[in-house]
Amino acid sequence: MSQTKAQLINGKSATIEFTGGSASAPAVSFTGDTNTGIYSPGGDQVAISTGGSGRLFVASDGKIGIGSSGSGTQSARTFIEGSGACPLEIDATAGSGGYLTLSNSGSAKAFFGFGSNIGTASVNDIAIRSQSGALAFQTGGANERLRITSAGLVGIGTSSPDRQLTIAGTAVSGTQVHINSTVSSAGIKFSPSSGDAYEIQAGTDSKFILYNRTDEAYRLVVDGSGNVGIGATTPSTPLHVNNLSSSAGINTVATFATPQNSNTTSGGAILLGGFYGDGNGSRISATGNPQLSGAHDLWLQTRTTTGTLTNGLFIDNTGNVGINVTNPSAGASATSGVAFRPGSHDVWFNHANGVSSGTVYTYFTYNSGAIGSISQNGTTAVAYNTTSDYRLKENVTIITDGIVRLQQLKPCKFNFITEPDRTVDGFIAHEVEQVIPEAITGKKDAEDADGNPIYQGIDQSKLVPLLTAALQETIGRIETLEAEVAALKLQ
Repeated sequence: MSQTKAQLINGKSATIEFTGGSASAPAVSFTGDTNTGIYSPGGDQVAISTGGSGRLFVASDGKIGIGSSGSGTQSARTFIEGSGACPLEIDATAGSGGYLTLSNSGSAKAFFGFGSNIGTASVNDIAIRSQSGALAFQTGGANERLRITSAGLVGIGTSSPDRQLTIAGTAVSGTQVHINSTVSSAGIKFSPSSGDAYEIQAGTDSKFILYNRTDEAYRLVVDGSGNVGIGATTPSTPLHVNNLSSSAGINTVATFATPQNSNTTSGGAILLGGFYGDGNGSRISATGNPQLSGAHDLWLQTRTTTGTLTNGLFIDNTGNVGINVTNPSAGASATSGVAFRPGSHDVWFNHANGVSSGTVYTYFTYNSGAIGSISQNGTTAVAYNTTSDYRLKENVTIITDGIVRLQQLKPCKFNFITEPDRTVDGFIAHEVEQVIPEAITGKKDAEDADGNPIYQGIDQSKLVPLLTAALQETIGRIETLEAEVAALKLQ
């Protein structure tokens, strides 16, 4: 240690002055270690060196430097400079872990450290802490706001996130996430490792959009009026569906809106294949006020090549069904079409006034060919027709055993079990089957897989050919007898 001057004043105090020294030769050093000690690197400055290098510096303005004096360029009150990976380490043995506290005149504090119990309950305090490989952020005292787990999962409002980002807590104004953009649109992009990338966007045109970024195609658009477009960027009805893959360009699949015709002034409608007012598309309409519990009807209409809507299929609020009939409950008063009335247990087939006799109400077909029909017979009757054209037949022969076979039939009287008080004339089906098989459907004593009976039926019109043949044979015999009687009278 080198001494410059020592002075006693009144025997009470002493002043010791040293030369400034340097880091390698400090003014105050230790015996046997002359390059470790205290020295002054400049006016109004003091420093500590070890091994001949400056380690800690106190500048004239009170700033403290560790590892560097800063040469007056540092603005921080305390700064650390070094080439090591960790210039500062805080190691505490307390159970709460080690931490660093920053304070603003004592009114607000920031805590940085390791452990589960750092920080205070003061609403002005914040803390950033590491615990079990996780990083947690606290605000307003000891309230954890954000956590990054050791697996890289991020939780906002929760300390146990189970996804890459989990947000929990009470929504503010109905939302938990607010994305505010300074450009024309704000959104979120989703990009899987494979497959298409999608975006959710909100634009300054008041539209909410689901956008396929890979295909650069709009998949869903909700405009400011609440109209929804699927494949349509400018929906003009509550729901508008387009098929963008049509070879002719945009092809409207369906639009959902309030129907626009005199019969459906309220309710809702689906237009298939066109827009309202453009003369295209078929329509499904629900009449009646959808906000009321009153009667509602359903109407399916098709459109002709000239753009005219047909009456199509109409179901009224009582379940009556009309085909080309808009008032199926009217029954016989309807001028055309078919009416089904479940409540009345009847079906009406209506021809328009002036239709000629022979016009068919119902056709029955097999393998694309007609096998029967019910047709109009004049203006007061109908005809039940079975196919009987000669061009459909072969091996035609005359019935010669009509009387013999007719005598095998056993007409009888009986009542059905469910109607004990009603006696009718008729036949037993399996007995007729032995004589005229084509008049009978089903088999005697047949049952289904559950043992329920499958009853036989009879078409009594099939007896007419045999009755006719028997009658003709009878007439022939009568005529023969008449001739023989006439001859006897002449003798």
